[in-house]
Amino acid sequence: MNSASLHSTAQSQRKSHISHAFSQAASYDKHARAQRFAGHELAQQLAAMGAKLEGAVLELGCGTGLFTEHLLRLPRAGHPLMACTDLAPAMLARTRQRFAHQAPVDLDMVYAVMDGENPQTPKALAHRASPPLPVEATQWNLIAANLCGQWFEDWPGSLEVLAGLLAPGGVMAFSMLVEGTFDEWRQACRLSGTPCGVAPYPTLAALQGSWPLGGEGVWCPMTFKEQFTSGLDFLKSLRALGAHVPAGHHSPASPASLKRALAMFDRTTCTITHQLALGVFRKAP
Repeated sequence: MNSASLHSTAQSQRKSHISHAFSQAASYDKHARAQRFAGHELAQQLAAMGAKLEGAVLELGCGTGLFTEHLLRLPRAGHPLMACTDLAPAMLARTRQRFAHQAPVDLDMVYAVMDGENPQTPKALAHRASPPLPVEATQWNLIAANLCGQWFEDWPGSLEVLAGLLAPGGVMAFSMLVEGTFDEWRQACRLSGTPCGVAPYPTLAALQGSWPLGGEGVWCPMTFKEQFTSGLDFLKSLRALGAHVPAGHHSPASPASLKRALAMFDRTTCTITHQLALGVFRKAP
């Protein structure tokens, strides 16, 4: 097997691990404090720029539907298609259950398992979604994702693909974790000589440079601090969210090493910082 095949296999395995981890996150909503904050702020930005639910709308990484609720509060034009997608089947099922008895009647909601790095057109997705719909649109008018993109293997490449599926004048909106996130835990690991499995996050400058041609986009930084009772409480929260999948090629810490990191964290701080970036992009008409 050549290096390209090995890399592709490793990516596939990691995506499978991510899907499984989030599917097991039964208490996600209880621990999703940063996700709620980021989703609220991103929805505020969409509202401020006059975004609407019209034509075809795609949500990537819908999770349990927390951000979907914000999207559904946007003004609507016509009878739009709202496609909720996620890599994790169990997460998608929970979003569908959330709206089973409160789905708006003035739009069509469909649900489909989909990898955000391999998106489909509205027509292709709606035909295989649940419930299937005879949609003819080939471009999305709005593409949005809340704290999803940091799990992508190739964020700039994915943006190019998504922008190619965006209608002229269409909008993309994302929230992302960026450099500086979980630095308190990284420092505890570094000071205790413990391998840290937290993946590196992109810089704000790298995100700003990743917008595709053919439109204008901007990223705005934000900070959200979360208090925990201990380092163990923090790690348990990551697992409860399904966000505990380590960086690729990470060698797990030994129990003794992890214990040292937890003790260091508890001595220095019980606060965790989420450095966020909110990005909006409008494609040229």
